[in-house]
Amino acid sequence: MQILAKKGFLISKKGKYGGFILAEKPEKIFIMDIINIFQKGLNFLNCIDENGNKCKEINVCKLRKILIRLELIVKNEFLRTNIYNL
Repeated sequence: MQILAKKGFLISKKGKYGGFILAEKPEKIFIMDIINIFQKGLNFLNCIDENGNKCKEINVCKLRKILIRLELIVKNEFLRTNIYNL
């Protein structure tokens, strides 16, 4: 929650009746904006092996084209979906 407050999505209130409130209207806060705070994009294509190394099969991967399309579809949906619509 503190990270979201530091990035300007929330306002923190201290004290007995404290807590967090949205800094913007929910219609102006999009899912992709929140995802980008915690990670840089969706990262569907950052394939790694069981040891954490970058996949060596990236150029012949049969799933790669599907994952590229899927990531674009999901990203576009997250770019237009705000938290009001959840």
